[in-house]
Amino acid sequence: MFREIQDETKAYIEYMLKAAGVAVPIFDDNAIKLLFTTTNGYIRKINNLVTMSLVAGGQAQRRTIDGELVYQSQNELSIKS
Repeated sequence: MFREIQDETKAYIEYMLKAAGVAVPIFDDNAIKLLFTTTNGYIRKINNLVTMSLVAGGQAQRRTIDGELVYQSQNELSIKS
């Protein structure tokens, strides 16, 4: 069941990015895993953490969001896993 919910989290993130016009993957597998474990699959937390991670990635001029950027964003938002 854990894996299934993690897969749903990944699908949700990819769907939302596609709806926003993003055609290429932005979050690597480590970032997705950390997004899931940090938010426990709660949509509002996912949205907040994804947004903060995208902002951090933009500031760092990165094309791919990795686990480190998600971790930094998690600390910025004071989300505990």
